[in-house]
Amino acid sequence: YVLKNTGTLYRIIGIGTPEQEVIKYNGFLSDDYNLEGLAYDAAGNRLLLACKADPEEKPQRFIFAFDLAGHTFGQEPVLRIERAAFDQLLAERPTGLHHKFYERFAPEEEELDFHPSALAIHPLTGNYYVASGNGRMLMIMDPNGRILDLIRLDKDFLRQLEGICFAPDGTIYLSSERKDDDPAVIHVYPYLTRERP
Repeated sequence: YVLKNTGTLYRIIGIGTPEQEVIKYNGFLSDDYNLEGLAYDAAGNRLLLACKADPEEKPQRFIFAFDLAGHTFGQEPVLRIERAAFDQLLAERPTGLHHKFYERFAPEEEELDFHPSALAIHPLTGNYYVASGNGRMLMIMDPNGRILDLIRLDKDFLRQLEGICFAPDGTIYLSSERKDDDPAVIHVYPYLTRERP
């Protein structure tokens, strides 16, 4: 499956063969949502689609679902990512985290400066890992949408976080896109239960 930012989903069957076939699915989603993240949810037999924007320009982002059995888009988001959840997380964490994120989530700012560019589901915990290339942030949420952790990556480590995926053992792969003279890179980390949810 391939997702276009307009919300169009393409199913590619027999990729790279003479019998290759492409089936196109359109729903109610549009480029006003600016979709970028696509993940497979094995437990729900569905695809998850993350939106970088809200058409109503409210401080929230959405994750919608595409049912793989019926090939239909869910009309309601399965998760909402709201500014209030970030404020709550920062209020519960030590001041060191405030320092890292204050410029993006300052109390006087009402906007949500978090724009999902990729997502994946951890195969061992079921938690959602959502990347925001803008700000080099990685957010971890539980399946109910509660933010468990928020990580900001150093620009020398990863210029722009654009991709996430997991191996079955929980190893995480983080990728960046090529930028200027910097090549695209992929970082690989084994899963350590004591460090991250």
